[in-house]
Amino acid sequence: MVYVYLIGTGVYALIWAIFFIIRKDLRRKIFFTSLFAAPLGLSELLFIPDYWMPQFQTIPYSMNYF
Repeated sequence: MVYVYLIGTGVYALIWAIFFIIRKDLRRKIFFTSLFAAPLGLSELLFIPDYWMPQFQTIPYSMNYF
């Protein structure tokens, strides 16, 4: 399972899109909340240096640094 993070993000995006389409009364809140949260997610790379080097083995070639 090389694409674990991509699959997880896809599932989250699908749930987001379903709520965005179904709940027309909440579209504005969902959109602006997502815009507010996006920079926080991108700044995670600064605070967690080993973000793409997980401790568990989902990406076989990333475990070669031991």
